[in-house]
Amino acid sequence: MAEPFARASILDRTATHGTPNQILTIYIFAVSDLETYCARVRAQPGSVVGREIETQPWGEHSFYCSDPFGNKLCFVDDPTLFTADLL
Repeated sequence: MAEPFARASILDRTATHGTPNQILTIYIFAVSDLETYCARVRAQPGSVVGREIETQPWGEHSFYCSDPFGNKLCFVDDPTLFTADLL
């Protein structure tokens, strides 16, 4: 069974040196075993994990990485996924 996922877009002020015109899309995956997913990503050739697993100020346990095509991905421990009651 596939893991559920959500798509979120955020404004990225660093991509254009402070000009808030470029949108950075991050694909967010809620997973049941965050440590296993982090290890699987690290094991892939050429993988880039931006940050270690950390707890965000809003309570999510997550890590960020990029896929081979440069897409930004975020893996979140499912019980801590912050949805703002939107899902």
